[in-house]
Amino acid sequence: MTESFERLPEFPSEEQIMSRLEQYLEESGCKDCVEEKRYSDEKGLSTVFWSARDKDGERVDIVFQRKGTFYEGNSADDTTLRVLYYVGDMPAFGDPVAEFKDGRWVSWEG
Repeated sequence: MTESFERLPEFPSEEQIMSRLEQYLEESGCKDCVEEKRYSDEKGLSTVFWSARDKDGERVDIVFQRKGTFYEGNSADDTTLRVLYYVGDMPAFGDPVAEFKDGRWVSWEG
């Protein structure tokens, strides 16, 4: 008897990234989301930066980063979508939104 196992994708597709971004924007109330930069390689997107306004009109940055080593020697331990908050013109702190694990996005709690 042979068993076949479907291999789960290691990294999300661009469609999966955009879908999770849209879900976050809807849940958080962020508006005016604009893509600022994107980096990719033979494996697909490695990093994407978006700027947006939160529900209070304050600037936030949303960042997708793929696990591994990529442009300019940067690296990440996990494939995540994160939000960065600003105080004035300076990024002050960030929160994880979701991690891509076992072929799907897993939302971070609390």
